[in-house]
Amino acid sequence: GQYPSQGSQGGQGSQGDQGGQGGRYPNQGSQGGRGDQGGQGERYPYQPDNNPTSMGQQDYYVEPGNNVQLVANVVGNMAPGINTVWKRGDGVPINRRHSQQNNILYINNAERADQGIYVCQGVDTTGSILFEYNANLVIAASPRIRLDPQQQIVRPGDSPQIECQIVQGDQPIRIQWSREGSQELPTSVAQNGPILQFRGIAVSDTGRYVCKASNAAGQSEAVAEVIVNDAGDDGGMIEMQQLSSSQGATVDLPCRLAPSDDMKWRKEGGSLPDRATQVRTALRIERVTVEDSGKYICTSQGRMQYVTLMVERLTVNPAKPKISITPSNTSPAIGDFLDVKCEVEGLTGRGLKVSWAKIGQSDMGDNVNGRATLMRIETVKRENEGLYRCTVETRAGTFYEDYTLSVSGSA
Repeated sequence: GQYPSQGSQGGQGSQGDQGGQGGRYPNQGSQGGRGDQGGQGERYPYQPDNNPTSMGQQDYYVEPGNNVQLVANVVGNMAPGINTVWKRGDGVPINRRHSQQNNILYINNAERADQGIYVCQGVDTTGSILFEYNANLVIAASPRIRLDPQQQIVRPGDSPQIECQIVQGDQPIRIQWSREGSQELPTSVAQNGPILQFRGIAVSDTGRYVCKASNAAGQSEAVAEVIVNDAGDDGGMIEMQQLSSSQGATVDLPCRLAPSDDMKWRKEGGSLPDRATQVRTALRIERVTVEDSGKYICTSQGRMQYVTLMVERLTVNPAKPKISITPSNTSPAIGDFLDVKCEVEGLTGRGLKVSWAKIGQSDMGDNVNGRATLMRIETVKRENEGLYRCTVETRAGTFYEDYTLSVSGSA
């Protein structure tokens, strides 16, 4: 076989800073051994000794907890009697979680401590290093974002805004706003960092706006909807959905108006229940009663939204199944793993369907998986807080049980 000339590695001149010139670790004897692969040996920085051919360097990005293969592009240049050995450029032994197979180093369940330069050496039978390939392993989390608000209804001339919030990911993160289906933003819209700011919004600005966040590890997108209502004198009055609940449950009444300092809730013809609290823009009522039924009004910046709540009186239904909700952790904190089981008793036969939903939202979140009786949250976040409903659909009717998730700890 042949070894590529140094001249073929254009743009790789910086390899020397990473120990790319070959050599040995002091007091460790022959370079032909594989002691570092087993996690043994002293931690000495790599020191140049001879002048092996450089095979170049490549960057590898992997998210924490994921796997990646570091592949040295040297197979076509291997001659009989040459073995490949992987080492860390800083002299730290390679963790036992990882394994080598010929010119490939398998990084398993990557951790932050695994980040750094890895050197693949071609060693002959005398222990001489003939060539080296450098792999720069970068452990980086791709962005996860949340838009606030996801939907808002405004009037012509208003100046609403949308914030693209970074909830996860390694900096630097680049944020770019655009209008769905177009690379250009309307002339009345400007991006100020993560904020999309409208000035004197027009009906033609109605639409969906996309926030794209990207870093070295990847990218993510989220979409917010802006509705411009020009219905004249009634433009500030928006009739919303009706909600039904059985007495004793906890309900969240959603408000889709743009958040503001003067946002508040009231009940038409009476006062709010003493068990009612405002959670972000929603109104949460715990242990609802039949007397809590009625029309609730959310106001913000002179606009109003109605939500009608109908609380059903609890009656004994011999066909109603027993629904039990059991969380794996009764006090989950940010970063915890959480399983919530919805177990149904008293029903047999076909036609049984169990599903999960988050009250007041169209979806449960990117990190929440609801499959039949099990709802799983891999890594609990603050925005996972809220009211979740397990719905059981049968031939005898539809039944449900609610579960309130409260997250402890700080972000």
